[in-house]
Amino acid sequence: MIMESGAECVIKVCSSKLKLEELIKKINELNKGANIVQIFDKAMVINKIHIIGAYINSVESFTHGANIAKNPALELLLYAAMTRQINNAIKRIGAKSNKGFVLFCNSKASYITAKKLVSNESEFKPTHSESLKVAKKYGITQVNDLNQFILQKMALSRIEY
Repeated sequence: MIMESGAECVIKVCSSKLKLEELIKKINELNKGANIVQIFDKAMVINKIHIIGAYINSVESFTHGANIAKNPALELLLYAAMTRQINNAIKRIGAKSNKGFVLFCNSKASYITAKKLVSNESEFKPTHSESLKVAKKYGITQVNDLNQFILQKMALSRIEY
């Protein structure tokens, strides 16, 4: 997928031989400069639009100074979890295991680096039925225009009450 500045985002399902805590530490070390790398609990990712929408929103929030987190990878996690609370985001959508997690890299360059930490890569291609099941966990029950409702819920999650 082509994003701004011509970079290609990579979204894969992966595993790692590293323990989860060590993997997270090493992933965090990759988030320097323009690189944004994040891992998610596959059971909480609706579809690719869910992650790409969160990525675009996180980049925009930093561009406009509206970010909550101190780094774009954590801001991405907040948007993907559809919450303003970092602890809630980690609990909701943060990777729970070193097996079968979703890996997001905002460029091929960051993917080449992150690839050294993972194995058993496969495409992330949830069926429509699987996406609907996960969407319900976020309170999204509309079957028509699912992507629109994902992005709408994500935007509404940033409004302060």
